[in-house]
Amino acid sequence: MQSKGDKALSPILGLGSFRWCSCLGSFFPDTPKVRFRSTRAGASSRKNYSDCISGKKPAVKGMLFELVKKLGLMDNVDQKIIEGDYLVHQNLDEALKQYELAAFSRQKGERLLRKFFSSSLRRAESLDNLAKVAKDTGRNWDALTHFLDAIRIREACFSPAWEMATSYANAGLVILELPGHEYPRVAVGVLARAVAFCSVSLKSKVKMNGSETTSYLDLAAMHNNLGRALLRNHKMEEALKHFRLALAATKVHPSQHIQKKDGSYPEKARATVAKCYTNIANVLADLSGSAHQSEALKYYSFALHIHEITDHSSLETAKSHEDVALILHEIGDLNAAEQHFQFAINIRQFRLENEIRGDAPIEDKVAFINSLNNIALVLRDKGQLSDALDCLNRALEKTEEGGIICTQLEVAWILGTIGRLHDEIYLE
Repeated sequence: MQSKGDKALSPILGLGSFRWCSCLGSFFPDTPKVRFRSTRAGASSRKNYSDCISGKKPAVKGMLFELVKKLGLMDNVDQKIIEGDYLVHQNLDEALKQYELAAFSRQKGERLLRKFFSSSLRRAESLDNLAKVAKDTGRNWDALTHFLDAIRIREACFSPAWEMATSYANAGLVILELPGHEYPRVAVGVLARAVAFCSVSLKSKVKMNGSETTSYLDLAAMHNNLGRALLRNHKMEEALKHFRLALAATKVHPSQHIQKKDGSYPEKARATVAKCYTNIANVLADLSGSAHQSEALKYYSFALHIHEITDHSSLETAKSHEDVALILHEIGDLNAAEQHFQFAINIRQFRLENEIRGDAPIEDKVAFINSLNNIALVLRDKGQLSDALDCLNRALEKTEEGGIICTQLEVAWILGTIGRLHDEIYLE
């Protein structure tokens, strides 16, 4: 018997069986061929077409199904999707090309049939809202079920490419968070489709209410999501490629410094660019070789610059200081590493002390303890054993405040390091 999770994911576990237009088969079952006998009949049928999705008016369902078939839309789209699904884990670049070709073919049906589906698309929006509530409350399987239902409706209703991109991205990110080794692999295929739809939407330059529905920042976000999924699949080089494509989509050159008063880079753009820099640096930092470490330090520094001009006392700025400090510690620049760790500690301590009623998130408290641990290691390497011991004792005191906020293993590490420092001080 299938669990709720298996039932939710069964259409996409293989990706080959989850065609963009395969859901047309369920919404438009085979029915006798019906032709419009008069303009009035046709207008009446089109006006009431929204009933078709709920199973009413099968004659009109059959008519539109035949119309879609005659245009060859399903065959063209399905063929490209089959090719893309086959290639997605062998040649991701070629798979993305096939997905984009399918999305372009699909636009013909969008222009022709979308006016019939307004009520169904409103149902898809409601499902998206239900999914977001479920996700926010930790019910990821329920969220995924709603997101997939919304995708099926949008596929059948020839929803615009930018809506499809958002739907696939929402589903892919939920899949990425599911426990189990097989789900990151599924997420790659789903998020690749989000990239393809977003790219097609951007190339089409579709506008709504006078403004374009998709921006270069949306495409950057889609590439970042795909890069994350590839990382979870341990495909470092491919992940790095898509993080670089995300940065290229933002139209910011790595050597270009964004200024706070630069009106061409609003806060959302700065945040996206900073995330691109950090993602690239994270991959480079995990790759071996001094050249990779130097390049990682460069990108971490770019991200830190953006965070500082946005808000020099934010937790994102503290995290960027730590990223820079960890690389500096690794390459042996201990004084600079200590300075950046101290900046991070000062920011985190300030934020913790100014939280209302001291109700800081546990994650922030743990991050503060980790910062103290990291600077203690730098101070130890500099030979300042007493100062390092003071930092570790502060970290140990924090673990005992407000209940258990660290694992036993983390506390054991702190105690063990304190013991080793006492031995080193004694031996001196």
